[in-house]
Amino acid sequence: GPLGVEGLAGAFSISYLAAAVVTWVTLDQRVRGGLRTELVTPALRRAAVSGVVMLVVLWLGDGLVGSDRGTGGLVRLVVVGGIGTVCYFATLIGLGGLSPGKRRVRAA
Repeated sequence: GPLGVEGLAGAFSISYLAAAVVTWVTLDQRVRGGLRTELVTPALRRAAVSGVVMLVVLWLGDGLVGSDRGTGGLVRLVVVGGIGTVCYFATLIGLGGLSPGKRRVRAA
């Protein structure tokens, strides 16, 4: 198609996101007491922000190292992907990690 591999990657991303939303809603309805979205949402937000930071780093690093094919492509994948991964986790840790935060004990 006109979008090539990038279009295929985008289509997979959209379909997995839709499946995750449907799964979340279904489980929230079936699990007694729900999935406690208010506890998970802050961690998901931090992971999403970290993912955007990684995306920007990968986008900026594309073309700076290696090439599109062969060994150069492998070098690009390892170097730029490694830097992007480090930036993801550094951002995530800087934002407080994936812990849901302080737990509140409710009176019974």
